[in-house]
Amino acid sequence: MKQRYFRPKDESPEEVERARLAAVEALRRLEGEDQLGELRRAQQEDRALGPRSSGAPCAGRGRGESPAAPAGVERLAAFRGRYPVDDGAFELLARQPAEVQSMVISRFRPPEEGLPDYSALLASVVQTIADAARRPRQVATFSTGCFWESQKLFDRVSGVLSTTVGYTGGNTLSKPTHESVQLGDGHSEAIRIEFDPELITYDELLTHFDRIRERTPAPVGLAFAGGAAVQAGTKTQHHSAVWYHDEEQKKALQARARRGAPEVHAARMETWHDAERHHQKFHQKGCSVQ
Repeated sequence: MKQRYFRPKDESPEEVERARLAAVEALRRLEGEDQLGELRRAQQEDRALGPRSSGAPCAGRGRGESPAAPAGVERLAAFRGRYPVDDGAFELLARQPAEVQSMVISRFRPPEEGLPDYSALLASVVQTIADAARRPRQVATFSTGCFWESQKLFDRVSGVLSTTVGYTGGNTLSKPTHESVQLGDGHSEAIRIEFDPELITYDELLTHFDRIRERTPAPVGLAFAGGAAVQAGTKTQHHSAVWYHDEEQKKALQARARRGAPEVHAARMETWHDAERHHQKFHQKGCSVQ
């Protein structure tokens, strides 16, 4: 049967066009609200199901043994379940890029737990981190042992805007994998840090580096090498190192050595490889890092 398309005779072309534009605008608003609707539904489901278990420690580091990353919607819903906030503050967080959301959730440390409303505090934290994310960034790269633990701790440092774990320092032609690094291809587990120099200096990051590397095992006796390769026979996967990006960072490292700081391998940052996706933000996936 042939379909009929018609327009009521009492509507002018201008009225039809206005109605069409209004419908398009309504659809755009609905599309923008889809994510917020999903968040609210996820929160309601969480409340109906009751509290979830925190998850057992994850043993092993192979792809098959790593858990799937929780969806952003679930992470935001869980955050709101812990910290009661009004719709305005929650939607301010939900509309931020995933990177800003992750930083806010990692760093939200209220002075008191159990308050009836955290809206004003959350809005302030979101605005501060969002403003910092728009400013020019600098990059630092460190190896401190296990990059899961390193990322967990650096994500909590004020002034750090984003972190990525990966591999560097090797001299193989093929792209490293976690398995090849474990087998000793010369690469080290490392963390790439983007930071706001107005909030934290490179010197201050080096102080955090010294504190964090004490929490993970590393070989000793690796001194400033000026770009030389790690000594032959050293297991490099979890060794401690600073990979400087420019002459200013190199000078900061040399000044650190003159102050009597612990010796550490240091070399110019040459090639970076992101680690596999399931290693990124591992501490946010319901697993114990140590």
